[in-house]
Amino acid sequence: MARSKRLIRVSPERAFAYLSDLPRHSEWSADSLRLEQATPGAPGPGTRYRSRGRQFGQTIEDEVEVVAVEPNVRFEFEARGRGGVFRHAFYFERGDGGTIVTKEMRPLKIVFPFGILGPLTAWFLSRRMAKDLERIAAKLEASRG
Repeated sequence: MARSKRLIRVSPERAFAYLSDLPRHSEWSADSLRLEQATPGAPGPGTRYRSRGRQFGQTIEDEVEVVAVEPNVRFEFEARGRGGVFRHAFYFERGDGGTIVTKEMRPLKIVFPFGILGPLTAWFLSRRMAKDLERIAAKLEASRG
């Protein structure tokens, strides 16, 4: 599992609204990520998306499904693709002057050869998630107005 956290100087409501809007992930993702809703209706558990982006020099296409929503507390989704199945989560807790946002990624099913690189992969992904949180904080804090 890979995890990173950061204090973002906005309310939990604002952080949750931004990060649970999956198509907006392209605004802060380093992987030219694009998400498009594939099922009708308001986003919530069971809502599916198609994801496309570039990672490690390859085009990656995943199916994404929202699996848990607890407003202003947590938002979780699973991505299924060539590399396996991964659970992504954002957790929100009120902090000193803002919200402590934790970004987490857990492998549920890993395709060879990624599984044999476990600790190294977790370290690398945690560093990438820290950079994601920097971009998220910059985006949200710049538009606090």
